[in-house]
Amino acid sequence: MQQQNICFSKTLCLTVLSLVLFTVSVKAENNLATNKGASISFMQAIANGDEQPVMVNGQAWTFRTPPPPVNERTVRTDHPRLLLTVDNLPDIILKLQDPVYSSYMTNITSRADSGRMFENAFLYQLTGDLNRAISAKQTLLAFTGDYGEQIIFGYDRMSDKLGPVLVFDWIMDTLTEPEKIQIFANVKANFAYDHQTADPVHADGNGPGSFPWYWNDVYNRHPEIFLPALAFAIAGDDIDDVWAQEVIDWAYDEEETRVVGPYGPNRGSGFLDVLMTISLDTGGVSDTNQYYSYWVEVLHAIAFWETATGEPMWSRTPFMTKSPQSILTSRDGVKPSSRIMSAIEFITGIADGDVAALAKYTTEYYGTSGYQVVYRAILGDMRVVAKTPAELNIPTAGYIRGDQVFYSKDSWEDDAVSLYVRSPYLNIGRGPGSEGVFAIDIGKLNPLAPRVRISKTQETAGHSSGMWIYDPDDDTISAKSIPLQNKGTYWGWNDGRVYDAWTSVNQNGYFEGGPESIVVNNSYRGISMEYGGRYDRFSVNTAQRTMVHIPDGDRNFIVIYDYIDVPSTLKSAWQMRLMEQPNINGDKFSIPGVMNATVISPQNHTLQWLGGENLEFVTPSPEQLWYSNNRGGAVAGYSINDPNRIDAFGLGNIYIQPSGQSTNSTAPFVEQAEYLVVIEIGSLIPVSVARISDREVLFDGWQVAFSPDGSYIVTDTTLVGLIFTNGFE
Repeated sequence: MQQQNICFSKTLCLTVLSLVLFTVSVKAENNLATNKGASISFMQAIANGDEQPVMVNGQAWTFRTPPPPVNERTVRTDHPRLLLTVDNLPDIILKLQDPVYSSYMTNITSRADSGRMFENAFLYQLTGDLNRAISAKQTLLAFTGDYGEQIIFGYDRMSDKLGPVLVFDWIMDTLTEPEKIQIFANVKANFAYDHQTADPVHADGNGPGSFPWYWNDVYNRHPEIFLPALAFAIAGDDIDDVWAQEVIDWAYDEEETRVVGPYGPNRGSGFLDVLMTISLDTGGVSDTNQYYSYWVEVLHAIAFWETATGEPMWSRTPFMTKSPQSILTSRDGVKPSSRIMSAIEFITGIADGDVAALAKYTTEYYGTSGYQVVYRAILGDMRVVAKTPAELNIPTAGYIRGDQVFYSKDSWEDDAVSLYVRSPYLNIGRGPGSEGVFAIDIGKLNPLAPRVRISKTQETAGHSSGMWIYDPDDDTISAKSIPLQNKGTYWGWNDGRVYDAWTSVNQNGYFEGGPESIVVNNSYRGISMEYGGRYDRFSVNTAQRTMVHIPDGDRNFIVIYDYIDVPSTLKSAWQMRLMEQPNINGDKFSIPGVMNATVISPQNHTLQWLGGENLEFVTPSPEQLWYSNNRGGAVAGYSINDPNRIDAFGLGNIYIQPSGQSTNSTAPFVEQAEYLVVIEIGSLIPVSVARISDREVLFDGWQVAFSPDGSYIVTDTTLVGLIFTNGFE
């Protein structure tokens, strides 16, 4: 070990902060600091030198992607042209003959034999069996309403919009001219609107209004993203060339229509811009566990656009190449959905080399998808040989700013201890109050302190481990279901919902900036963040959280320090969510054989467990108000009625509060509250933990001292003079 006292300039640090896939070894020693620029717009911040732009292929991303010149826009004239082409079919046929795809083909054939048009059309392209095309054609000709999941298996409603278009394209050479015209009308009717309609019907049956709708609300899976596929399918075939060209032109040029393409020259609302708005340059999507799955629709659009036009799509965004690393480093004990795993499997065939190998490893680690078998057969390549994160020297600690998560693992083994800390880089009005929320895993999908996701508004201290600042007299907390904090507006901080990428990223406060400091070196990892802004309307001037993770042989130490000031009308509580009831003994709480924790400050405190039947989600005593919104079965008593739900939500909370804490409406503030907790993870006899002060502690040869400004010093006392510091400027 060598002395660490390194600090980069603020401009340089943010550039280094974004993890570069496969280029940074965990053995490299980094001290990364960031500067929040939330008070000014993104582009203003760039001009001022306070922020670095998102970089793509070495160039600043402007969030407005220009389309190619008009004379360079072409559509294939042959069929198939969507996902499948005469160029890629031979390789796909050869790939699917490999034994690794035997179960895929059995699945596809079985579905086709049951009459599903999607699989029948696909098998027609693979085998040339005309009977398969005839079966699919009969379904398209007999259309009387929404095709629905009973035909397009494995999709929610908006994905059903693309399936019939692909079938139409894949069997086009078997259709007569009258059949083409009739099927075009049927498929277009499946969208429930035409592109000129000002107020098209949503997937849920509700219209959004007559204004342009920035579809970064892609979670509603709007059909506009798939309408260009239908235009591509019929372009140049004399079915309705005027309609097709109009849709294609508008998709390229981003007119005031409900047609969505990849480009955003005016408002930045193309799907490439949308991906970059949320995923930035790290592959994450703001909250991978809750919303990542719907971005599979974007990947479908990328796929059909590239094959139909020949324009490079996959290479225009780092989203795909960075996603496997993002998934592996920010899952915090939650198994990805099947739709997420579909996206990861796509990467095995889209990317090259180590990226594909890591994607294959990810499918083996979490298991493959149970859906989208045809898409996976086309886009993926499960013949790829997997490589582990350790083989690829992927760092065991870092910050994924697209996912807004700092992670620190003691290894890449299945029994690794992992720390995850939420520190939003973007403010999109989802997960308010999540700054500093943390989770701890003690092995593969084995949480000690789970990070609970019940809804987009509940990723707070109450539903995960974090810091509460709350009003003890607020009897509406059950309805609000969150502690006191600002809730950002949906996709726009000041002016409500915004409808394009450019406006979105220029909202004051959209780019919060993430952590103030990140340290990663051979001896420890640390993160510091200021989250008082979440409570600014309640006159909380300071709320600073600093966390240090020390992997030390067969032990892991996680040291957490909070410094806050709280108005006299409010209360604070340090809280850790657990999967089982801990033992409490004086200033310690423990889970035998797993964890031992010691409370250093406040020196005079109460330590309380609230959990189990009817207490799974309640505020600290004496109020004990229920705060869950009861979504997903997180209702009072779930731990008795269905013990399996503990795996998803945890059992309850350990609360630490200053002794005698009470509100006083006449005093300006209570004294600043400080919380310092040392968590040891390991099955050995716990080490001795010695309190030096409210801000300093000594354990197992490590001395850690904190300051209210977020700076700290880590000293290995077994080696004289070896001091580590986070090097604040």
